Amino acid sequence: MSEEEPVDPTTMGVGKAIAVLTSGGDAQGMNAAVRATVRVGLYTGAKVFFVHEGYQGLVDGGDNIRPATWESVSMMLQLGGTVIGSARCKDFRTREGRTQAALNLVKLGITNLCVIGGDGSLTGANQFRTEWSELLEDLVEEEKITEEEAEGASHLNIVGMVGSIDNDFCGTDMTIGTDSALHRIMEVVDAITTTAQSHQRTFILEVMGRHCGYLALVTALACGADWVFIPEMPPEENWEEHLCRRLMETRGRGSRLNVIIVAEGAMDMHGKPITSDEIKELVSTKLGYDTRATILGHVQRGGTPSAFDRILGSRMGVEAVMALLAATPDTPACVVSLSGNQAVRLPLMECVQVTKDVTTAMSEGRFDDAIKLRGKSFENNWNTYKLLAHVRPPDVKSNINVAIVNVGAPCSGMNAAVRSAVRIGIIQGHNMLAVHDGFEGLAQGLIEPITWSGVGGWTGKGGSMLGTKRLLPGKMVEDISLNIAKFNIHALVIIGGFEAFVGGLELVGAREKYEELCIPLVVIPATVSNNVPGSDFSIGADTALNTITTTCDRIKQSAAGTKRRVFIIETMGGYCGYLATMAGLSSGADAAYIYEDHFNIHDLELNVEHLVEKMKTTVKRGLILRNEKCNANYTTDFIFNLYSEEGKGIFDCRKNVLGHMQQGGTPTPFDRNFGTKMGAKSVLWLTEKLKECYRHGRIFANTQDSACVLGMKKRSLVFTPLSELKEETDFEHRIPKTQWWLSLRPLLKILAKYKDLAYEGMAIIAHNDKLPLKFIKVFGLILLGLRYWTNTMKMMWLVMALLLHCVEFRGTLGSRRGCQLHSTCPECVRTPGCAWCKQKDFAQLGKANAQRCDTPEDLRRRNCSLGDVMDPRPVRETIRDEGLRGGRGSVVQLRPQDLHFKLRVGTPQTFEVMFKRTEGYPIDLYYLMDLSFSMKDDLENVKKLGRQIFSALRNVTSSVRIGYGAFVEKAAMPYISTVKTKLAHPCPESTTACQPSVSFKNVLPLTEDADEFDRSVSQERISANLDNPEAGFDAMMQATVCQKEIGWGEVSRILVYTSDDLFHTAGDGKLAGIYHPNDGRCHLNGQGVYDKDLFYDYPSVAHLSQVLSTNNIQLIFAITEKYVSKYKALSELIPLSVVGVLKDDSSNVVQLISEAYGNLSSTILLNHLQAPPTLHLSYSSHCSDGVRPLGVRGECSNVRIDQQVNFTVTMSVPACLPQRKTFVIKPQGINEELRITVETLCDCDCQDSEDHSSYCSGNGTLSCGLCSCEEGHVGQRCECQQQDDDPALTLEASCRQTNVSQLCSGQGSCECGHCICRSHYTGDFCHCDPTSCSRHDNLICGGNGRCDCGMCECHPNFAGPACHCSTLKDRCWAGDGGQLCSGHGRCECNRCHCQAGFYGEHCAKLTEPCLMYQACVQCVLSNEGREDLPQACNVDCGPVKPIRVLDTQQLPCLGERALFQVEMDINTGKIFVFYTNHSAISCPSWGCHMQQSILIIGSIAAGIASVGFVLVLIRQAILEVHYRREHGKFLKEKTKVKQGSTRNPLCKGATATVFNPMYDHNPDTSQF
Repeated sequence: MSEEEPVDPTTMGVGKAIAVLTSGGDAQGMNAAVRATVRVGLYTGAKVFFVHEGYQGLVDGGDNIRPATWESVSMMLQLGGTVIGSARCKDFRTREGRTQAALNLVKLGITNLCVIGGDGSLTGANQFRTEWSELLEDLVEEEKITEEEAEGASHLNIVGMVGSIDNDFCGTDMTIGTDSALHRIMEVVDAITTTAQSHQRTFILEVMGRHCGYLALVTALACGADWVFIPEMPPEENWEEHLCRRLMETRGRGSRLNVIIVAEGAMDMHGKPITSDEIKELVSTKLGYDTRATILGHVQRGGTPSAFDRILGSRMGVEAVMALLAATPDTPACVVSLSGNQAVRLPLMECVQVTKDVTTAMSEGRFDDAIKLRGKSFENNWNTYKLLAHVRPPDVKSNINVAIVNVGAPCSGMNAAVRSAVRIGIIQGHNMLAVHDGFEGLAQGLIEPITWSGVGGWTGKGGSMLGTKRLLPGKMVEDISLNIAKFNIHALVIIGGFEAFVGGLELVGAREKYEELCIPLVVIPATVSNNVPGSDFSIGADTALNTITTTCDRIKQSAAGTKRRVFIIETMGGYCGYLATMAGLSSGADAAYIYEDHFNIHDLELNVEHLVEKMKTTVKRGLILRNEKCNANYTTDFIFNLYSEEGKGIFDCRKNVLGHMQQGGTPTPFDRNFGTKMGAKSVLWLTEKLKECYRHGRIFANTQDSACVLGMKKRSLVFTPLSELKEETDFEHRIPKTQWWLSLRPLLKILAKYKDLAYEGMAIIAHNDKLPLKFIKVFGLILLGLRYWTNTMKMMWLVMALLLHCVEFRGTLGSRRGCQLHSTCPECVRTPGCAWCKQKDFAQLGKANAQRCDTPEDLRRRNCSLGDVMDPRPVRETIRDEGLRGGRGSVVQLRPQDLHFKLRVGTPQTFEVMFKRTEGYPIDLYYLMDLSFSMKDDLENVKKLGRQIFSALRNVTSSVRIGYGAFVEKAAMPYISTVKTKLAHPCPESTTACQPSVSFKNVLPLTEDADEFDRSVSQERISANLDNPEAGFDAMMQATVCQKEIGWGEVSRILVYTSDDLFHTAGDGKLAGIYHPNDGRCHLNGQGVYDKDLFYDYPSVAHLSQVLSTNNIQLIFAITEKYVSKYKALSELIPLSVVGVLKDDSSNVVQLISEAYGNLSSTILLNHLQAPPTLHLSYSSHCSDGVRPLGVRGECSNVRIDQQVNFTVTMSVPACLPQRKTFVIKPQGINEELRITVETLCDCDCQDSEDHSSYCSGNGTLSCGLCSCEEGHVGQRCECQQQDDDPALTLEASCRQTNVSQLCSGQGSCECGHCICRSHYTGDFCHCDPTSCSRHDNLICGGNGRCDCGMCECHPNFAGPACHCSTLKDRCWAGDGGQLCSGHGRCECNRCHCQAGFYGEHCAKLTEPCLMYQACVQCVLSNEGREDLPQACNVDCGPVKPIRVLDTQQLPCLGERALFQVEMDINTGKIFVFYTNHSAISCPSWGCHMQQSILIIGSIAAGIASVGFVLVLIRQAILEVHYRREHGKFLKEKTKVKQGSTRNPLCKGATATVFNPMYDHNPDTSQF
C-alpha cells in the first residue's frame, strides 16, 4: 500500500489557533498545563492565545485575549494558582454573553478552545460548542461577521482538563491540584501533631470537599487519624458514642493525642451536616479532653505545585493539543484524564454525568453506590482505612509469627508500610516480629516482638525506624535459617530496594538446602531509585522527586537578578534514570542525561548549542540534570567544564550534587498512602498463602508463587513471583529491562524547544486505521523523538509509546492484543474483558475480522453501536431460597438452598450465604473407645455413663441418639502377638476377662435408649496390644463411612474419640506387610467388625479429614493429658475438631463432651464440595467480631444460638467449562447444603442470522457480523468464487511467496487468495516489515529515509544501506576557496578521512610535524649547494621545498644540525618548512638553552643522588656500631648469672615425671 510521506511536525498546526483558559476555583498545577499547551501548540506551528480571567475574559475580549509566546510561559511551572487568572462569569451563562464570546474568538480566528477547570466549567464549554453554529448564524444576521468568517470558523473544538483540588471528577484517577492540596494538608497535620502530643490534645481538622471526601479520606489514611467524616459514607446511628469509645481506646493504648479529619461536606445518615464545632463540643463535653478545631480553608489551594501535579499538568497539556489537532467536526468534546500511568481521552459529558450521579446517590442515601461511583482507587482507600481504623485486634491468636525487615538504603514511606503491616497482622491474629538492621540483623538474631502501639505515629516519619543495611543474605543464609527456626518465623515481609529483591531471590534459591526458608515471603519495593522489577512505582520515589524539584526551584531562584546562568545538577538513582527524567519534567529542565538513553559527545554538543541559542532570548536560566551513573566518562565535572567552556561570554555555570538529601525528609502524602496500602495488602496476601502452605502441621512453601514482589502495575497492586522477574531484570545495572516512564522523555525535548525530533516509529502507530493518518504521523513525530534507544527499548517500543498518548490504545496493550487475536465471536467473548462488534460495516473489507474483538469501551469509541456490542453479562438465577427458621418443625439454618449461575470467563461473581444457628437441632453422638489394657478403669466408668451423657445433651436439644464402638489394633505382628493363645487372650493378666483385639467393632448403632447403651457397654471387655499406638484412624474411618450400619441421621453428627495413647497413620501398615492404601469404604461384617484391616493400610490424616468433612461429622478428642499436645496438632489439620483433657479413669467424660460440643457448635465452617477444579471460590466472613478477609473457606467463631452470620462468596472461572457442573456449599457438621449449578457463557447469541445476505454478496449467511459462505464461494464477504480444480490449494498458493513459505509469511491471513496482513506488516505476502531495515545510531534508516520491505529508500543527499551516509561535501571544504579535506584526505559521508600524518575536521593538522620532516631537513642540509637538490631529497621531502631563514626564535623543532618549523596553509593544504643550521650560530634559539638546561638539571639530579647515597651509608655505619656495642653488653651480663645452665626456673619442659606411691621409689621400676 502506498503511504504519504511523513509531515514535518513543526508545520502541522499552521493555520490553526488555540485558546487556553482557566475557570472556576484555582488549583496548583494549572500553570504547568497552560505552559505545556502553549509550547506544544507553538511547536506544531499553531497560534496560541491566553484568555485571561476565565470565561469573563472570553466575553470581554480585548486585552483579555492575548497571543502567547514561548518565553511568556517561562518560569511559571513552579508557581501556584493560575497566572492567566480565573473568575466565575455570570455573563457567559447567558445567550448574549456566549454570542459575544463567539464573536471575540471568530475575529481572532480561534476555533480550538482548551478549558482547564471543574465540571461546571467543562459543562459550560460543551454548551458553548453545541450552540456554536447557532451563535455564528446570529452574528452573521447581525452583520458582526461576514459569511466568509463564519465559514472559516464553522466548528469549534473543545478539550477539557480537570483542575480541582477536591478530586471530585469521575473518569480520572487524579485531578490537577489534588496532590498539592494533600501536601498542604499534611504539612499542617504534621505541625499540629507535635503540639497536640505535647499537651495531650484532640485536634479536629476540617478540609475541603463539599461533595467529595477524597482529601479527608487520604489525609486520614496518611496520618493514621482516629476518625474521618466524609460525605460519601456518613457514620452509622449513634456515632457519637462510637467516636468517644474509639478516642478512649486510643488513649488507653498510650497515645497522647487524637486526630479527627472532617470533610466540609460531612453529614449523618439523615443528611444533617456534621461540623467541626459540633464534634469539638461533643469530645469536650463527654470526654473532657482538651480539644481544638482547625479549618484549613484556602490554605489548601495555595503554595507551589507538587512534582506530581506539574508532570500531570504537562502531560495533560500535551494530550489536549494532540486532541485538538486530531479533532473533526464530528468529534465530541472530550476531557483529558489520568488512568493509571496513562493520559487518556474520555467523552466529556459522560464523565460529567457520572460525577452528578455520585451526588444523586448520596442525596438518595445510596452511599455504597456513591463509593463505587467514585472509582476503584477511592473504594480501595476507604476499605484500607476501615481495615486499619475500625477493626479491633482479635482475642484469638493464630500462632503465626510474621517478621518484617527493612533492606537497602532508607527512604521515606518505609515506616508507613511497616506500621500498616504490623497492625493488619495483629488484626489477623498473628504475632508480629521486628527485625533490626536488615538481613544482618536477621542473621544475628536482632529480632523482637512489635505491638500495635509500638508503631504509633510512624506514618509521618522518614527513614527506617527498624534500621536497614545493604548487606545481602549471601554467606549468612545458614545463620538466617537458624534464626527463622529459633524464632519460629512463618512468613517474611521484606521492605526495601533492589537489595531486597536480590535478597529475596537468594533466600528462595537457598530453599533446597535450608528447609527453614520454605516460608512465604513478599518484597515491597521501597527505594528512591524506583528500580525494583515488578512495580511501576516504589515507596520513597515520590518524596525524593519532590525534594529534587523543590531544590531545583530554589537553585533557579538563587540566580534571579544575576546574569544568565546554567545549573548542572546530579541526582541519585544508580543506573536508573527515573528521578532525573521525572525531575526534569517537573522542574522544566533543558536536558536530563540518564543511562537508559545513551548519549555521546554530539548530543552534548547539540545541547550546548541549544542553550546558547536559548540564552540569546529573554531566558536567563538553564537547568541540566544528570543521573549519577549515566556515563562513566561524561561525569558531572566533565559536563560542567564543557558547558562552562562553550558558554563563555554568554552564560556561566554552577554545579550541585544533591546527594543523600534525596533520601531524607518526611514522606509525601503519596508515599504515606502508598506504603500503607502496600503493607496492608502484603500481610493479607501472606495470610492466605499461609493457609495454602499449611501441610502436616507446619508451614511448607516451596512453590514459585510463595515468594513474590508486590508492585503497582498501572492501577492495580499485583503479586509477581520473584522467579518470573529474573528474566525481566538487568542485574549488572540493577534496573528492570523495561521501564514505563521512558516514554515520557520526548516531552523533555518538546517543552525545552528542541526541533531535532526523529521520524522513527511512524509505521508502528499507523496500523491503527481509526486515527487520521495525518494525525498519526504528527503524533508519532512528537512522541517518538528520542534519537538513541537501547535494545530493550526497541523491543518494548510499542508499550512505551502507547503508555503516554495514544488515545485509541487507551486500554492496556496486553488486553487489546489479547482481544485482537480472536477472529470469531465465541473466541472473543471467552477472553476476559473482550467484546465483539457484530455491526455489519464495522470491519472494512480486506481488514482482519479480529478487529471486531476489543474491549467494550474501545468498541464504543470506535463507533460500534451499543446494540451491536456482544458483551455477555453473567446471570444469577435463584431456584430455591427459603427463609431461615428454627423450632421443632422443619428447621432451615442455611439460605439460599439452590442457585444457578451463568458465568463469564474472568469475571468474578459474588453472592451472599446466610447461616443462623437454631436451638434444639437434633444430635447423633457416637462414642468410640480405645479398649487397650491401659483403659481398663476407663471402661468400668463408661459402663455407667450412658444416662448421664443423654441427660447432658438433652439440655441442648430434646432429640438425642447415642451409639458405641470400640477399637484396639490390627491382629498382626508387630502390633499384637500372633501366638494362638495370645490372639484369643491378649491381656497380660490371665485372670482378667479379655477379648481379642479388633481394629474396629460397631458395638451399638445409634439409639435413643439410654438403658440399651448401658447394657451394650456393660458387656464389653478390655483387650491389649504390644505397641503403644492404636488403630484409632481405622476406627474413625469406619465409624464415618458406615452410614447405614452406624445409623447416622440427617442431624448434627458428633464422633467422640477416647484414648490414652497415640495412633497409627498411613504407611505404618507396611510393618505388617499391608501395602494397599485405605479405600475409604465401609467393610463391617455381620458382627459389626472391620474385617479388611489386614488388607488395607491405616488412612492418612488428609484422607480422614476429607471423609469427616464430606459426611458432616464433628470430632471430639477426649485424650489423657500426656498426649494432649499431639492431638491438638492433629486437630489443627481436621476442621471442626476439638481436644479435651480426659482424666485417667474417664470420670469427667460427660463434662468434657458438653464443653467440647459447645465449642464445636459455636464455630461455623463453610466449605465447598465437588466443585470443578477450574472454578475459583473464596469466602469473606461477616462475623460478630468483624469482617474476615478472603479465604479458601468461610469461618466464624463464637456464634450464639439464633445469631445470624453472613458469608460473601466470590466465584470465577479462568476458562470455559466443558459442560454444566453442579456442586454444593455446606456448613461442616450441619446436614444442610446450598446446591449451585454453574455454566459458562462461551458462545454468542447474536440473533441476527440472515441467509443470502447482501452483505455476504448473496452467497452466504450473515451472523455476528461474519459471513458463512455457501459452497463454491470464499472470501471475507463471500465475494470470490472457487475454481473447480483444487480450489483450496489454488487460493492458498496465491498467498505464498514461494512453494515452501508460510501462508502470508506467517504475518497475516489468506482471504480469497489475498493476504490480509496483521499489525504493521505490508506487501502482497505480508513479507515486508517497516521496522526490519538497517539501523544507524539505533534509528531505522538512520532517520534519513523510509523502510520499504527491508530496504532503505534514502532521502535526497543520503546514501548507504542505512541511509547513514550524506552525499553532500559541504563539511569537507576547508574554508572559502580551500581544497577538499585540505588536499590531505578523502571526503566520505560528508566527513574527512585523513591521510596518515594528518588529522582534524578538515585534515588541516599534522600529527607529528617535527618527526615527519626531520629527515627532509637533514637531507637538505647535507645536499646544500647541489643543483639536483630537489631530486636528491625527493624521497624525504616529496613536494615540500624547505626554506632557509635566519630568525630562529620561532623554530620549535630540533634536529641534529638544524632548527625548523612546519606550517600548513588551511585553504590550499600546502606545507611549508622553515629551517636554519644551528651549528653555525651561537645558540640563536631556545635549542641551545634547552641543551644547557638539560645539562644543569642533570648535574643537580646527580648531585642530589650522590649526597643521598652518602647519607644512607653513614646511617648504616652508625647502626652497625650501636648493634655491636649492645651485643657486647649482653654477653657480659650473661657471664654474671649464677643460675645453673641446665634449666630455666621460669620454664617447664614438655614432659613430666610421676611416681606411683603404691610401688617403691626405684626409678627403674616406678617411673612411667
